[in-house]
Amino acid sequence: MQESLTALGRTEEFDAALATFKAQNPDSKATESVEFEAAKSLYLAEKYKPAILRLESYLKQYPQTALGPDARFFLADSYLKTGDKQQGLTRLREVVTEGKSEFVNRAVGRLADLEFENKNYAEAAKYYERLRGASNNRREVANATLGQMRSLYETGDYAGTRRVAEELRTQAGATANATNAALLYLGKSSFGAGNLDQAATELTAAAAAAPNDVNGAEAQYYLAETLSKQKKYEEAIAAALKVNSEFSNYALWQGRAFLLVADAYAAQGDNFQARGTLNSIIDNNFPVAEIVEGAKQRLKTLGADQPDDTPAPATPKTAPTKTPAKAPAKAPATTPAAPAGKPAVKPAPTKGKTVVPRANLQGTTTAPADTATQR
Repeated sequence: MQESLTALGRTEEFDAALATFKAQNPDSKATESVEFEAAKSLYLAEKYKPAILRLESYLKQYPQTALGPDARFFLADSYLKTGDKQQGLTRLREVVTEGKSEFVNRAVGRLADLEFENKNYAEAAKYYERLRGASNNRREVANATLGQMRSLYETGDYAGTRRVAEELRTQAGATANATNAALLYLGKSSFGAGNLDQAATELTAAAAAAPNDVNGAEAQYYLAETLSKQKKYEEAIAAALKVNSEFSNYALWQGRAFLLVADAYAAQGDNFQARGTLNSIIDNNFPVAEIVEGAKQRLKTLGADQPDDTPAPATPKTAPTKTPAKAPAKAPATTPAAPAGKPAVKPAPTKGKTVVPRANLQGTTTAPADTATQR
């Protein structure tokens, strides 16, 4: 009865019928189960606000019920679905600590995701590890392993990151995206630990293995950053520009690569090229605000442009030799004008430098969502 009335949105009629039944049968044990099913029906019908009211009332009325653990999970998830993350997080912790709900693994996974989202990486890693040990679902285990790997990296535990990444590479149930992420994090853990030669090798392999996803874009960017840290600036610029040519769908990493190009030019003392790259990002309205702001901040601290040619060394002074005075050559009255209709010639770029095309600095208007790795 309650399912039919709930589906029709006539919960008030059910409430009235239930109240009549309880008045007529005050000692009946059936009402506890009926009230739970009524609240559960609202939850399953995605009517989360009325479900919260019904579940809160049920748990107050029957605090020791055997159905309490599942009711607490439905309540926690209802709070999350209505956008109340603080209440949802508190109630999820209760479900996980109690550990008796049929849905406890779902609660652990959701709690791990929320802790990661809140940058509580050590807590997230703990819950992901717990889920790995508790679940029998291969896909769920693989996703928990991926989450644990990312969490450990964010805590600075590079040895732990490497260990979990190696496990993920060969794990049954892992998607291609997850195994690509494992290769990426092997390289990132070497980079974080300062093992730059090893990082360059691993990141090159990670970028090659993932030519069509965000893990490849991030790997290519970190390869460029690794080369820059090794002061191999021309190689770093070439690697960064590959993000633009081969991973242009991923605007965040594309933009960060352009900033790295500017940094590499500046590190070599070529402030002219660095300034041109940064101005191009701004002038072309690059679609990621973080990148535009980064370009503006770099321009504020960039030094003056350096001339390409250094002045010739001064020659020692000698006594002047007397020569017959000559009449000075007659200078032209005006500087010759450029021929009509021809544009002024632009100076050629410095010989041997990689030039960043201005047209390529626009980026893409959107990037595929993968916030787990675009960080």
